[in-house]
Amino acid sequence: MSWLLTHCMRNLTVQGIADFVKNTTTFERSCLAGVANICVRRAAAMTEHDSLQGHQCILPQCPDVKVADRAAVGGVEVSRGDFVAWSKQLGVVMACYLEGDQLGVLVEVARVTRWLADHSAVAGLTGTLQAWPASELALCTAWKQLAGDDVLVVCQ
Repeated sequence: MSWLLTHCMRNLTVQGIADFVKNTTTFERSCLAGVANICVRRAAAMTEHDSLQGHQCILPQCPDVKVADRAAVGGVEVSRGDFVAWSKQLGVVMACYLEGDQLGVLVEVARVTRWLADHSAVAGLTGTLQAWPASELALCTAWKQLAGDDVLVVCQ
């Protein structure tokens, strides 16, 4: 059990719960109970299908397309400005859209200058916009602006 907690301490959710645990004799059980409660709340809040969230508008040239700043995709919220990964490509979400029943994101593609590991890379934005399917995206865990235009991106 302690290996599981040690391994999971890298997770920000677990770290947030561990900060508030006062009883150290049942530390692992208290942390895991807190994580379980958060997972149950998130599962209960999930919609049956992926959808746009928040304020939405219709594109004037395309009345079948709705656009929003954020969307719920597989229980995860993707917002404008988030880094996402799709098929070994990285990019920044510029907008979320719903065309018919297909949910997608408009992404400014990032050019990967070097992979540091399987889950992290240094990249720079290219200014190129692409439409990516929302159902196949992975939300990146963290990103940090480096010197110049480079960004350090960590994905799951």
